[in-house]
Amino acid sequence: VQFHIFLEDGGIIDSNIVITMTSNDPEITFTKATSQIVEALPGGKINNLAVPIEFIVPGESKPKFDSFYVTIESEHSVEKLTIGYDHAVGNLEIIIIDDDRGGGHEMKYYEALHKCDRPSKIWDKATDGTPPGNELKKYHVAIWFTGDSTLDFLSSNDIAVMKEYLNGGGYFMLSGQGLASEIFAEDSLFLRDYLHCRYGGKVDLSLYQNGVADSPIGDDINVKIISDS
Repeated sequence: VQFHIFLEDGGIIDSNIVITMTSNDPEITFTKATSQIVEALPGGKINNLAVPIEFIVPGESKPKFDSFYVTIESEHSVEKLTIGYDHAVGNLEIIIIDDDRGGGHEMKYYEALHKCDRPSKIWDKATDGTPPGNELKKYHVAIWFTGDSTLDFLSSNDIAVMKEYLNGGGYFMLSGQGLASEIFAEDSLFLRDYLHCRYGGKVDLSLYQNGVADSPIGDDINVKIISDS
């Protein structure tokens, strides 16, 4: 993995800028932990594209969040600047399909998974369209949500992709306000044979979603979703 950083000088001519990266994960091997930039001009934007920091993540690593620390020092700086952040490493196993038409529900799922040290990818359907089947099959778990009630939730292509994913053995969670009524009208066999549920009519409630222990989707995750309509 190569790490690139972009900096902008704050107003003085500086030189011998040294950028160093470390991690809290002993499995990560840094083959080039330091970048050095000879000079920065006033107001100039600089980067380490020519001398990137490089490290190796073992191919068999379980996907997780690691903490990385970037230290920046230079000839004229008074003290070192250290920036810490979390970043996912390993091949991601969970994809979140954001189908809430501009809502912010994706962060509820992403943050809940983050707390469980389960990194995920967010697919924005509004900008990227329906995820193709060959994209979904890269992931062990898919979470697809449509958010608040709307007149039209899922297209026939959406349902076809879901069927393809489930036929391939993927673990799937589908959530949305009023979603069951549309699926019942559009493809009742998908509701019955794939999702193994039925539509029992509209109901207003505060819904608690409690993850089932050892489930590949819901283990250790408890979500409360409040509906007003």
